[in-house]
Amino acid sequence: MISAAIAAFLLTVPGSEPAKAVESRPSVSGSSPATPHTELSLAVVERLERLSKMSSEERAQALADLPPERRARIEKGLEQLDALSPQQREAWFNRFRRFDVLPQKKKEDVRKVVKELSTLPLARRQALRDELETYRHMPVWAREARMKTADFHSKFNAEEREILHDAALLMHEPAAK
Repeated sequence: MISAAIAAFLLTVPGSEPAKAVESRPSVSGSSPATPHTELSLAVVERLERLSKMSSEERAQALADLPPERRARIEKGLEQLDALSPQQREAWFNRFRRFDVLPQKKKEDVRKVVKELSTLPLARRQALRDELETYRHMPVWAREARMKTADFHSKFNAEEREILHDAALLMHEPAAK
């Protein structure tokens, strides 16, 4: 299922909102950001969105017939969604919808970058996420120039530079303000 890592990475897809505390983002599958991810269908996300808008009584009734393990996983994801502000929750669902409409090749490229990113230690993942957030506001030529600087090469090792390069290729020009 879609995880916090994919949701966070989607901040690099045009039109998505910046992610602040990635580890606090819902992981519908209950997996950690460092585990491989499988695709979550739009229909499942739409059901989660409906469940997230239900009262606790309505939710309990809707989940009553599920196997206990599945129900627990869904309830955990819903608790994480409930912990978000309404704006953050809506942004999370919107990021998924944007991911869902990407061409299959781009989805695979996003998953590849997310998988590579997830193999890094937490502090390094955060450093790369911070760099990617900076790229969101830069035109392509500025990103490319940034990646050629001595500062960039001193901050990131060869593997990290490759991940950042691959991620930058997936980004578009920032929207004009």
